[in-house]
Amino acid sequence: MDAYILEDDYDAEHRYEGRPLEAVQGLDRSGRVIYIGTFTTVLFPSLRLGYVVMPAPLRDALSRAKWVADRHTSSLQQAALADFMPKATSITYVRRFRAHSASRRVALLEAIEKNFGDGVEVLEPLPECMF
Repeated sequence: MDAYILEDDYDAEHRYEGRPLEAVQGLDRSGRVIYIGTFTTVLFPSLRLGYVVMPAPLRDALSRAKWVADRHTSSLQQAALADFMPKATSITYVRRFRAHSASRRVALLEAIEKNFGDGVEVLEPLPECMF
């Protein structure tokens, strides 16, 4: 089969509890998954930079398509992000981001409980087995 799977992992860092779900791309043994993500949710919304992890045979074609479709990506922002990513501080930053997001979630759930009690039901995320 000559089909590809496009996996858009826009909210991979927004896991409030439990281990992160494994990406389909990480399970792919036949080179059929194109994985896309963004730095917008983890760093800041106005950054507007994303990334693609693709099978090697698609690299040239997708690079050309990007060139035709989008020539205005900020070189300065890309350079700053490229400098930030390999450093250990980027891993620390993401861990702090996750912890901060989790503490905000807890505060929100506590405020809902305090102000609404049994008058509202908070639905939990779907269990991993649903995917």
